Amino acid sequence: MAIWLAPASVTMIYLLLWGTTRVAAWLTAWEAGYRGYRLPKPVVLRGLYYHAAHYLPVGLAAFATTAGYRWAMAHSFLSYRSASVYLVALCIEVLLGAGYLFKVYWTGMRNMMYANR
Repeated sequence: MAIWLAPASVTMIYLLLWGTTRVAAWLTAWEAGYRGYRLPKPVVLRGLYYHAAHYLPVGLAAFATTAGYRWAMAHSFLSYRSASVYLVALCIEVLLGAGYLFKVYWTGMRNMMYANR
């Protein structure tokens, strides 16, 4: 693996998350204005920065699943026939994590809308 791949990946992921956060803030502020709520973009960004802390448990769960599977494969506790079970488990984690993040985001934005009336 090239030595530059890790810093380049981190930089690209950071820029992608930064851009996605800006787009989400713009869309949320636009939707709030469309519905008649006073919710400026800086307030939305503050809420999104708070929301970013909720990515940690989702990321740790995915990391634990993938690292645990790799460890079990390396130590011959699992065979390649268990790959489909691993993939289904990972897909379920993705769906649950997305649902959790959406609920936290929705709750935070709803509370901020009612707080800024």
